[in-house]
Amino acid sequence: MRWAKLLLFIGMAVGWPSANSNAEAFVWKENTQGPIALNAHLSAYATPDELSAEQVWARIQSGLWPKQGDTLNAGFTESFYWLMFQLKNETADPLILEVKNPQINLAELYRITDGVPVHVGRAGDELPLSQHTNPNRRPVFQLDFLEAPDGQTYLLLLDKRHSSLQFPMDLWSPTEFARSEFWGLVAHGVILSLMGLACLLSILLAINLKRTIFWYYAGYSLFSGIYVLATIGYLYVLFHPQTPEWTTYTRPVSLVLGWICLLPFSRHYFQAGKNWPVVNRVIVFIQGVFVILFVGWGLFPQLYIEHIPVVLSVLYTLLLVSAMAIGVLALRDFGKNRLRAGFFISAFLTMLIITPLGIVVEYGWLDPRIFGVHALIQLVSLEVIFLASGLFVQFKKIWRERGDLRDASVEARIQVKRLEQELQQKKVEQKISRGVWELRNHELSWEAIRYISVDGHYLEVYCADKNRPLIERYRMSDAQSELPEEHFMRIHRGVIVGKKYVSSVGSNEVELEDGTRLQVSKSYWGKVKSFKPLIAV
Repeated sequence: MRWAKLLLFIGMAVGWPSANSNAEAFVWKENTQGPIALNAHLSAYATPDELSAEQVWARIQSGLWPKQGDTLNAGFTESFYWLMFQLKNETADPLILEVKNPQINLAELYRITDGVPVHVGRAGDELPLSQHTNPNRRPVFQLDFLEAPDGQTYLLLLDKRHSSLQFPMDLWSPTEFARSEFWGLVAHGVILSLMGLACLLSILLAINLKRTIFWYYAGYSLFSGIYVLATIGYLYVLFHPQTPEWTTYTRPVSLVLGWICLLPFSRHYFQAGKNWPVVNRVIVFIQGVFVILFVGWGLFPQLYIEHIPVVLSVLYTLLLVSAMAIGVLALRDFGKNRLRAGFFISAFLTMLIITPLGIVVEYGWLDPRIFGVHALIQLVSLEVIFLASGLFVQFKKIWRERGDLRDASVEARIQVKRLEQELQQKKVEQKISRGVWELRNHELSWEAIRYISVDGHYLEVYCADKNRPLIERYRMSDAQSELPEEHFMRIHRGVIVGKKYVSSVGSNEVELEDGTRLQVSKSYWGKVKSFKPLIAV
């Protein structure tokens, strides 16, 4: 509690915009440059009851309703907040009122006309974008002053019960607001594109390299992108309005899912199980608690909503412990690999900035205007970029190791092929020394083979000591390579003869000693014609 008071004191010292209990009307002049922070000109009122604008205005007019505090950050609240402010526009041109909090469940603006609240517009996460008076990712209203040259009083309802509420408000000219929106969209597009690119590349690397670490980082990038979408307000109004259990709590849910992916990524990145088993066990335990929190949120959302301060306190405590555990891994790894650990330490320092800032803002201890929602988004983006850089270093290492393994594999295959050839040559030499030809079903002496002919896929082997040919399913090319050239010659695509059985060589045939005539093809005649029979005729 003392820390909370200290933070509040520091915030007041640096000039937080506030919901002033003695708010004065703000005057927009010809030379006024927006945006103008309106919180110093607000009177804030809180009520647990769901009141109409007429009832609220009557209470304010009675003077018996106490104003609410002096800060624009209400923290966790169970109340409806009504804000009253007075504006005078000397230009009579329309102005834009912006509530710089995209996570407002419901915002309704009323103009006091002749002592009666008149509805101006509505916005909020509970409504689809088409039902917003001014379609925008956050509550935005156009203020007209044609009928009120002397000034106008407004009432603004903000409903963010069962969660934390901040209501920084700005006043813009339409031109300045449009310019700011354009550059905001450009910045958001760049940030989300980088996150999407990191996620896509991680998925492709995970598929290609078959490494789990890249799947974890892809998940972390995806849920970080969802967190950013929720923080800047696109996610609610576009994807799931009118679902308060998810609309209000998409940010913490995406945070939990992101850390469920980040923790195993960190363990794999630093090989914590092998290098630092104690820290590894702590991270595994915290990861299990995060999984339980997410599953419980899906099964019992209403129970979580009713006890959201306790749930978020547990969540933020786990985040701080996780950040410290990851920091220990990074610092211990720094001595082994400074480049790899350096990127992670940079991301870790970013986490150390993001996590406490998010906590103190959530609890209402710090004014978000000190650093702005865009600063948080930029820090999250920096964290993702640092981790992506570290992952790229890891990828280079894996790719280099894969290349070394590929080279070693090619060399091993060449060596195996060489050994197989040597083994085959040795087998042939052994057969030659034994003087036999080994087939699948027969073993024949070279001396007995008169000739071999082809019949389809089969060889017919004619032997001097057998009346019938031996039939064997075999290739002629294999037979030629296995039979020694000094004992056999090929005279036709489908015929091999034993040289010792040739009695004569004719113009296109050879004759064996038993009178068998075998045709010689033209392609083999060049070798056959020079052969001198071993048998004298």
